[in-house]
Amino acid sequence: MAKDEYDAIIIGGGPNGLITAAYLVKAGAKVLVIEKRRELGGGAASDNHGGFIYQPHATYMVMGELIPAYHDLKMADDGVKIHVPEVQAALLTKDGPLVAYHDPEKTANSISKFSGEDAKRYRALYREMKEIFDEILYPATYTYPMPALDQFALFAKSGLPVAKRFGELAEMNFLEIIEEYGFGEPTKTLLLYLATMWGLPYESGLGFMFPLFVYRMLNAGISMGGTHRMIGTLIGIVHAGADIAEGAAPENIIMENGRAVGVKMEDGREFRGRVVVSSLNPEQTFHGLIGEANCPEDLNYYVKGWEWEHYSLLNFNVALREPLQYKAAKDEPDVNRALTCVMGLDNMEDLIAGFKKIDNGEVAVHGHASPLSMYSPSLAPKGYQTAKFETLAPYDLGGDPSNWDKRKEEITQTYMDLWASYATNFKAAHMDACTATATPLDVERRFDTMKRGSVKHGAYTPFQLGANRPNLLCSSYRTPIKGLYVNGASTYPGGMILGASGYVAASAIVEDLKLEKWWGELECITRAKGKGLM
Repeated sequence: MAKDEYDAIIIGGGPNGLITAAYLVKAGAKVLVIEKRRELGGGAASDNHGGFIYQPHATYMVMGELIPAYHDLKMADDGVKIHVPEVQAALLTKDGPLVAYHDPEKTANSISKFSGEDAKRYRALYREMKEIFDEILYPATYTYPMPALDQFALFAKSGLPVAKRFGELAEMNFLEIIEEYGFGEPTKTLLLYLATMWGLPYESGLGFMFPLFVYRMLNAGISMGGTHRMIGTLIGIVHAGADIAEGAAPENIIMENGRAVGVKMEDGREFRGRVVVSSLNPEQTFHGLIGEANCPEDLNYYVKGWEWEHYSLLNFNVALREPLQYKAAKDEPDVNRALTCVMGLDNMEDLIAGFKKIDNGEVAVHGHASPLSMYSPSLAPKGYQTAKFETLAPYDLGGDPSNWDKRKEEITQTYMDLWASYATNFKAAHMDACTATATPLDVERRFDTMKRGSVKHGAYTPFQLGANRPNLLCSSYRTPIKGLYVNGASTYPGGMILGASGYVAASAIVEDLKLEKWWGELECITRAKGKGLM
């Protein structure tokens, strides 16, 4: 094979692009990874601010220890460690703190201080959500999607109660699920916050995702050493066995006789490949690199109708002289150790009012903070700490995204004041000069795949999830364009550093190129098939 000819050319060096590349390299393929930015890893970024390691984008590893690549690529042997804190979340209210733990019984005990009945309800909900995740959502995340009607026909045929219940949840929204259980305050507020904190509207019919977001956010981990630490292992594998073009942007995908055969770069270089794989969003891939004229009519229809996320994210990382001490810790010391400390909300009405403000282009003054260096000390110089605050935010602030540049400092201070009002030592601990804020506009500028601050590359709606993500023509990671594959966060199952799209896309490419598939089927998938759920 000539120097500039490859088995696979992968456009985009984010988590999914690197996972696909690593699996293909180990399958014996000659691979080229193209990354426009001068840093591989995409949203799994870690920035150094004078010795403080900040997480400007992805923080939580919702599926961390379950990601197939973590085991298949022996990341632990390379020093990658996913730590799951005992204290997962705390909601700070005027009536006292509610603390959620990795251990559901400890969470129930905290809930019982407010309501014994809610503690019982929580135990029941946790058991149900865990079963649905283990039996259905976990295996479904790491294989090809099925059209919804086919999937539910399979569930009906299985006759299993867990499948029936999953079908019931699929017809509900998050608020309806919480109300069905009959939760009171403050439990229902914390549950709704956990379900919606990544931008899923509470009133949308996405109840089938409730077990994923609530159950896994109560079992969330962080990558020791920063989110980019896991990416470092992938980069090492790819560097050792593939070519990488960093700081280089593709101009277009080369088409010959209706087939994708390579990539032309903006600097004039051309690379040829048996297949081309795009981690970019549908608009960039099909209309930017392929060209509308080269796409079939039905594919153009889907691309033009692609919806961006309604909610984006605002976050800022801070450097601290000492660990933060929350006022609520006087009665409940574990508040200081909560991975996700939610503030600014006393009840569900406050949370819903916040969504309405964001809908109107305003900021909602609530959010959550994470004491990251408490669990990963290497993120801060010895004797210091670092923490992160995050909240949902509108892209069109006051009707115009440029307002973020004008109001960035003011809005950051508003949230700092909120944070300080819940802590006894925030002002003394905070090092002003080291604060780093990322607004929705900053997200778009840094990652142009995240148009309008869409951190998951596109909205989660019934028409953009499952076998509809990114559309019915491309949800198998193969596309109507011969030789072209997709594997980014806009493909099934979506974003959130699940390590899924890149993993399953690698299977499709290995199958089509007739390479050796060196990894086996996940046990959870084998078990689900045996029960008739897949």
